Amino acid sequence: MITNVVRHSGAARCEIEVRGGMDRVRLEITDDGGGVGSPSTAGPGGAGGGAAEGAIGGTGLKGLAERLSAAGGSLESGPGGRRGFRLVAELPVDMEDPMEPEVKEARTA
Repeated sequence: MITNVVRHSGAARCEIEVRGGMDRVRLEITDDGGGVGSPSTAGPGGAGGGAAEGAIGGTGLKGLAERLSAAGGSLESGPGGRRGFRLVAELPVDMEDPMEPEVKEARTA
């Protein structure tokens, strides 16, 4: 996503915020660029939105939304207020310890 900000948005500023709670983790990315549909975000056909719009199966915003949804998460994206773009991705926190068994054993030894 940051690559898209650098390549397509025309933004002078990009902010990234990560917050973790007991049950969810949240990533928010905002920029002060041209936003979706501006000439700086137009893809090869000039339709705006760059590579993210209409992408399927692992690329762009649609692919990201599909992957987050499959993991129990969500994606919101769109205009970032008066100018720019905002993306918010959330995922549930797995309460299971994600470490592999041999790593767990090493920690307790």
